[in-house]
Amino acid sequence: MSTKHSIAAARFIANRKQEAWHDETLWMVRVKRDKMSHSLPEWERLRELACDIKMYSNSHLDTLLEEFEKNAIANGAIVHWAKDAKEHNEIVEKILQQHNAHTLIKIAQVIMLFPFTGWLVKMTYLIVPGEDQKVGYRESYQLKYIGDKVVFNPATAVVEVVKELERMASLAEENLNRAMNALITLDEEDIEEVYEVEKNINFLNHAITDYLVKINQTTLPIEDLNSLGALFHVVNDIERIGDHAENVADAARQRKEEGVSISKEAQKELGDMLEMVNKIIRYAVEMFAKSDETHMQEIITLEDQVDEKERELQKKHVERLTKGECSPEAGMIFSDIVSGLERVADHATNIAFAITTEEEMDEGKTN
Repeated sequence: MSTKHSIAAARFIANRKQEAWHDETLWMVRVKRDKMSHSLPEWERLRELACDIKMYSNSHLDTLLEEFEKNAIANGAIVHWAKDAKEHNEIVEKILQQHNAHTLIKIAQVIMLFPFTGWLVKMTYLIVPGEDQKVGYRESYQLKYIGDKVVFNPATAVVEVVKELERMASLAEENLNRAMNALITLDEEDIEEVYEVEKNINFLNHAITDYLVKINQTTLPIEDLNSLGALFHVVNDIERIGDHAENVADAARQRKEEGVSISKEAQKELGDMLEMVNKIIRYAVEMFAKSDETHMQEIITLEDQVDEKERELQKKHVERLTKGECSPEAGMIFSDIVSGLERVADHATNIAFAITTEEEMDEGKTN
């Protein structure tokens, strides 16, 4: 990963006037955003819908693209498909050459940019100084909320851990979706990024656990002391979700290296199950981090639905195998992914009820 941006950012904020200007501008943008959000009672609902749309689009991308192609052709457009960026660029270049557009574009660029050449060069050196360097993810790992503290504030220690765990859970969920996307697209960059982010999650696992051990040796409020044991389990559950993302990345690499094909039907089934798992993770983290039991019953229901979905898909998988509609290699990958997603839902449920009393959990199940 290049450090150009981080180096430039460090130099930028070293100038106190620039830092003050940046903070003031950013604050103004946030105030405007908050003002607009408060004018819409359904703001949070719209954010949730946007998230659902994104998840649906990612998991049904193949179907949506085919539908787009069909409509585009019906409206007189010519659709080109490219397997990667290289083929895409080749197609675009060929089209431009056919229409003698290459020379025209270059001339237009020169005409527009020539008056600003000197300024552009100076700005480039200001914003992107130094040479590109490669740094390992380990060097950039850090705890955002608890840091490397020697002195702990008993009143806020557990609150800070919960924030750090919420951040770790977000990384794990994003990485699971990245891995599932790579399973379909076989994008090597996504596969590699899954492995790198997993290293970061492992780092957070060890660092947060070490922190919990240290604050356990201090004098904490009784309520926080009672929840401390549960936090150890939450760290482990989040780390296990990260492990499942890595397993999916392994399957994506196997598909790519061995040329294993997964049917459209199987892809859609995995996408549908992933939607359910994403929702239960989102609700679970919210319930844990904010002590918000609004979705308690939905979490319990979703867990049962995911269990049922796992049994249903395993049955369909066996039927396809017996009919010779998929290869043993594809069948093995499909079965492992489905089982893994079911276990992710189990870990999410554990997170949701980590600090919930047995009475509260029983009450949720009976509602």
